[in-house]
Order: sequence, then C-alpha cells, then structure tokens
Amino acid sequence: MLNHRLAAARKVAAHLMPAEADLESSIVRNARLQIAIVEARQEAKAPKNLGAAALVHLADAGQALAAAWTSMTSAHSALHEDQRLAGLSTFAFGDVDETPTKTTGIHAEPVLREVA
Repeated sequence: MLNHRLAAARKVAAHLMPAEADLESSIVRNARLQIAIVEARQEAKAPKNLGAAALVHLADAGQALAAAWTSMTSAHSALHEDQRLAGLSTFAFGDVDETPTKTTGIHAEPVLREVA
C-alpha cells in the first residue's frame, strides 16, 4: 500500500517542478518582451504610442501569469499537505527550496517598515 502511494506521489512530483519552471519562464519571457518593445521603439525613434496597445495586453498577460503563479504555489502547498496525509512525510520529491507556507510563501503578509 505504501509503495503504491509512493509511486503515485512520484508521478505527480515529476510533473510539478517542470510546471512551476515553465510558469516562471513565461513570466520572465513576458517581461523581456515588454522591455524589447519599449527599447525597439526608442531605438527606432518611433512615436511614443507605437506598441502601447501591445504593452497593455502584455500587462494583462503579466497579471494573469502572476495569478497563475500564486495558484501554482497554493497547489504545491496543498500537495505537500496531501503528502503528509498519505503518510509520505519522510520522503523527498525533488524540492530545492522549502515548500511555501502561508507565512513564508507568496501569501505571506508583507512587512512594511517606516524609513526615516
């Protein structure tokens, strides 16, 4: 029974890390594309409004990617809890960093400091 749960967990883990990496890559590529549009317009000495509509759409895409990243982080945390419930807490599945939590992950309360 434990071997079956372990095999199933490994199958899921094999897809989780690449999915997270692909999503992060998409966030980076979207940001780089926005930069490339602005720099290309500047280099071409084109009107300021050239590329503006595309930038608005890419900003929307960036928001959607950020929301997807938040959801992916939540899914990772949920899978970590499922791992515990399945009795697999002592097994590692390739995580490089600590699993995000409500206090350490993307859902953590921001710390605001007054700067004098």
